[in-house]
Amino acid sequence: RHLLIGALGGPNFGDEAIFSAWVRTIREKDPAAEIFCDGYGLQNLTQYAKGVATVLRHEESLWMLSASMGAGDEKTSIWAHIESELKREDVAKDLAVRLKALEGLRPDAIHIIGGGYFNELWPANYAILFFARMLAWKTGAGLFASGLGLTPVNPKNLGGLRGLLSTFDHVDVRDPESYELFAGLDEGRFSCSGDDALLHLANGVISYPLRLLDEPTLTICIQNDLFPGDTAASGIFSDDLLRILEERGIRKIVFAIAMQGDVEGPPAGLVESLDASGFAIETIPPFSLLEKGFPASPEGLVITSRYHPHFFCALSGIKGVALTSIPYYDTKHKAVREMGSNWPVLGGEEEVSGLPAVVESLWQQDEPSFRGEAKNGFIERKRDVAARILDRNAGRDTFPIDIAGTWEGLLHSLEKERETAREREAQAGERERALQETIDKNHLEREQTQAELGQVRTELEQAHAELEQTHAELEKTHTELEQVRAELERARAEGAALKDRLLLVEKSRSWRWTAPLRKLG
Repeated sequence: RHLLIGALGGPNFGDEAIFSAWVRTIREKDPAAEIFCDGYGLQNLTQYAKGVATVLRHEESLWMLSASMGAGDEKTSIWAHIESELKREDVAKDLAVRLKALEGLRPDAIHIIGGGYFNELWPANYAILFFARMLAWKTGAGLFASGLGLTPVNPKNLGGLRGLLSTFDHVDVRDPESYELFAGLDEGRFSCSGDDALLHLANGVISYPLRLLDEPTLTICIQNDLFPGDTAASGIFSDDLLRILEERGIRKIVFAIAMQGDVEGPPAGLVESLDASGFAIETIPPFSLLEKGFPASPEGLVITSRYHPHFFCALSGIKGVALTSIPYYDTKHKAVREMGSNWPVLGGEEEVSGLPAVVESLWQQDEPSFRGEAKNGFIERKRDVAARILDRNAGRDTFPIDIAGTWEGLLHSLEKERETAREREAQAGERERALQETIDKNHLEREQTQAELGQVRTELEQAHAELEQTHAELEKTHTELEQVRAELERARAEGAALKDRLLLVEKSRSWRWTAPLRKLG
């Protein structure tokens, strides 16, 4: 059982070619081998690897976890950032879950396959090396890396990189600059056998991933990432170069897109001009390139800024020119020349302006596109590395302590403690809520009682006011009654006085003498 980890799923012609080289090599050794793979583009990788290998699920992928962690602050080393991230409980738990899932695959070999994706351009990827190391300790699997390009490297990260890779069973690189990083370490663990894609060339027959064209063709494969592709493409089609192509009978131009974003064709203003001059233009998208192979003509020419088109075409006898603009690609194209390529490499101001002269000299000198001795020497070294990796599974030594398992157990214990604490916190929270409900209820009842008391007080004050008013009215009535009584007494007194006066009148002589008159009247 093999777990292959690489920069897979872009898709990227070179990285997928390396993957297919290792799949074929493993199958030749063991047709029944189970192969699993992990990369940064799992959906695309699933499409490409269908029927060939089992692609890890998102929740198993070490690439996905590495990407989620990022690269941190440029001022600190990537190893300090990784350590800081793993101190976060969610990240540590995520890693433990992934390692547990991958342990169930029971891999015999964990293999970091070739490519230039562990360097300061993409420092977040360094975490993958650490995760692979943890998984190998956990499972007892052999741990290997092959065909790596490790430069440029940040000095802050170099010590940790050397220390980590020195724990691998074997580490192989593709260029001398990367090999020099391990100076002073155990030479038996490290080798420089060139690019892993050499496994495609081991039988000396040109086949996939190349597709040979019968018609003389100019194949252009120029990237826009880490290279001014559109600018370079605009300067390629000079009158001098078109004249050379016509003289060589090259009337077909193919734009091969090794990765999404590459130059897809000539500048819009040149399309009609090229068509009028009798040139046929074709564009091949990435998946079609993977399916059919990279198009190249033995009687034609290839111009590319990409590493693997240079590698495959030059070492297969196709003439061409490599373009570069940054140290990262300087190292890559230099490595291809170390492996036997005779292609000229243009960079800087000579990148495009000197192209016609260089192309013309290729046919005038008519030298082979590669040096057979150098090429065959690297192929033999790569075969030896492959044999070492594939034969390592039998009787390998395992690490005596399950570090990942112990770490996972500690995380599990911590999680149980956290769970117990959360339960206690929940119970305390329930008690707090119950007490708060009681307090709120008492507070509400108190407010209701206070409201009722206030209403009673209002009613009492109203009754008191009414009582005061009644009392005042009673006092007024009493006063009036006293006045009536006094007036009644005066009336009674006056009546008695009148009665007495009447009696006196009736008893008087004059009253008696006038009685007859009153009767007459």
